[in-house]
Amino acid sequence: MNGKTLKLGDPILSTWPNYNFIISFIRDKDTHYDWIMNNLVNVVGIEHHYLGCERFNMNFTVLEVMSWNPSIFDVCPFVELYKYPKKLLYDDIVNFVIDSIDNDFAVALELNQFFRYEQKEDYTFIHKSFVYGYDKKREVFLLMDHFNNGKFNKLELAFNTFVEACDRTENFEINTHSRPDLVYLLKSKEYAYSFDKMRLKMHLENFLASNKTLIELEMAQKQPFKINYGMSSFEKILQYIEHAEDFLDARVFSFLHDYARLTLFRVQYLHTKKIVSDEKMMLNSKFILDSANIALQLCIKYNINNQYQSKVKIQNCVNQIIDALRNISERLIDII
Repeated sequence: MNGKTLKLGDPILSTWPNYNFIISFIRDKDTHYDWIMNNLVNVVGIEHHYLGCERFNMNFTVLEVMSWNPSIFDVCPFVELYKYPKKLLYDDIVNFVIDSIDNDFAVALELNQFFRYEQKEDYTFIHKSFVYGYDKKREVFLLMDHFNNGKFNKLELAFNTFVEACDRTENFEINTHSRPDLVYLLKSKEYAYSFDKMRLKMHLENFLASNKTLIELEMAQKQPFKINYGMSSFEKILQYIEHAEDFLDARVFSFLHDYARLTLFRVQYLHTKKIVSDEKMMLNSKFILDSANIALQLCIKYNINNQYQSKVKIQNCVNQIIDALRNISERLIDII
């Protein structure tokens, strides 16, 4: 076989590559959307110190996985996951990846990102990329990651550059964020998922209550960061904006936009299933998405001009989003 490309759908999320890729990878499964609408509800917010700056990130979480930062690899029922130590494959990583793709497995692994054309020549950040295809004649792999200034898209990478990118991860630290020592094999599979409205109600109740389970877990594990859960994560955005000096992490507002999109999609989904028929809720969810889009654009603007007024406008947007999210969540709990 001279080449193969695994089928991917359009991603409906844009912030975190694990979620972006997996959701693209399972888009052809009949009940994948039921699972997304039922489970991508709650969030975790993480405050930490990185490269001399205070950082704040948000991501989805699920109750079943007792972790402050569960991977969608571990919870998605439409994916088979296998992990291999990279050192066992070191001598022939190219053929291993090709064989995996031939057997319908996508390959996820940490790569040294020195090859990214939009970065400086000394750029050596490592990041998990996803290999979903190859072309032997042209000797290239097809990758997905946040290439092109942070936008999640596709990239062709020569075999020899790919090998170098693998080799140049050896001296990086293994930690909770990064496992350069592992290769992940991912295969999409059929799964008959049934939407459970009581499960959605449980997620919404815990979202509003800012369930403390993960806070207690943080204390037990003595993690070097602060963890927020549920609605309290969105409220922490306001503090993050207030304390920021000359830079706002656009990923915070990109995730806010992702969450707003899912909120609108979920309300539309529940309308289609005739669980809700509240037109005001539909308008509120559209308002949340519009406000999140404005906040993201204002964040980009602030990082260019550092005008205080931009920060005030972002805070106003986030306050409006929080109020509308609380209103929709409470209303859905009452209806369900």
